[in-house]
Amino acid sequence: MDKDMASPFHVAGADTVIAVSPTRNVIHTCDPAVTTQIFRRSNFRKPAELIELLNVFGPGLTGSEGPEGRLYRKVTAPFFTEQTMDQVWNTSIESIGALMQSLVAAQQPSELLQQSERERRSLRSIMASMTLHNVFTNTTTTTTLSACAKLSYLLFQARLPPPAISGNIFAFLFAGHEANANTLTIAVFLLALHPSIQSSLQHTIDVHLANCPPKNSTYTTHYPLLKDSLVAAVINETLRLFTILPFLPKTTPEFPSSITVKGRTHVLPPNTLVLINTSATHRHPAYWPAPEAPRHGSAPYPVSSFNPGYWLQPQPGGGDFLRPQPGSFVPFSEGGRGCLGRQFAMVELCAQLAGIFSDWSVELVQDGTLGWEGAKVRAEQVLSEGVVFDMTLRPTEMVPVRFVRREAKTGPKPLVGLKRRCGNQ
Repeated sequence: MDKDMASPFHVAGADTVIAVSPTRNVIHTCDPAVTTQIFRRSNFRKPAELIELLNVFGPGLTGSEGPEGRLYRKVTAPFFTEQTMDQVWNTSIESIGALMQSLVAAQQPSELLQQSERERRSLRSIMASMTLHNVFTNTTTTTTLSACAKLSYLLFQARLPPPAISGNIFAFLFAGHEANANTLTIAVFLLALHPSIQSSLQHTIDVHLANCPPKNSTYTTHYPLLKDSLVAAVINETLRLFTILPFLPKTTPEFPSSITVKGRTHVLPPNTLVLINTSATHRHPAYWPAPEAPRHGSAPYPVSSFNPGYWLQPQPGGGDFLRPQPGSFVPFSEGGRGCLGRQFAMVELCAQLAGIFSDWSVELVQDGTLGWEGAKVRAEQVLSEGVVFDMTLRPTEMVPVRFVRREAKTGPKPLVGLKRRCGNQ
């Protein structure tokens, strides 16, 4: 285990450690086998004292546990239908087209930042308008509604109290917008840092869209082609290195329980906090490629490890897209209580990447004092040292990039070379 990225595990010489204190015991783990056990135990719950912070506008799915959490999950699960995914694809293509026009037309980045801040301040009024009880009539059906309105309709139909309606709407807006926006931003930065991977991605999009303009693409025709291609590999690799949450918290029951670690059973005290370290899990050298040696200063670990081609491997059971060992890739959690929006996120990100890189290329901005290498070093440092966690993992500093319209579709490009298989894969 790399000592910089997983120092507690490196110091302990183990993938699962427990910190014992008079106030509370805390387990830290990056062991996929342990993680899988924890996710599959129904009595390992989310710690209420931590997740309640997510209930900004009222109780919601992400910030609730027990019977209340199960109710919200049951009510919102019907939202994730194929009809919804079709709407997600179309909306994503439309919105990314409008965004690209704004980005290219903007003279000053500050204009976009000021616009974003105004939109953030208006969130409360947006939430209020979405939770009005007179939105729907007795003849309303889910087939006639947009994706967002359909979610509201399901919450109203369940006769949830207003705080629970607004809380769940906010939870889905936050998860669907904030997390995906950060993932898309970082993916664009990584592709600017790796022009050869970007070129391969564009070729993959050209092949699968087959001269179809993004605005005419469809979920049923094009998403099945992209979801096991280099497009999805770029998304997964971005999520592996810059996962949505750097840790996933759980709590053991109010009675002794047990887990098996390296073949040995260990009894856990009641109410032990368990922190699944997703960042360390996604970099574990037994399951993932080792990073390249740093070229300068402190290691730009996530950037040097970026290799979407690793996901494009023939699988023993068939197919050419990597199926990671259970517990080793958990950006959306796992098990029966995994994230309901996993496919939603993948559909949205696939559509957005296809919409951008079908017509555009992204490149690092080289100012008067920085050449390509200097701009790359600066960007690597931002993505290695300037990424923080405040509700989600996101960069806090700017990586200057510019979008350039592709003049012509490129010919065939070789896919990214695969690094060696690691550990038991």
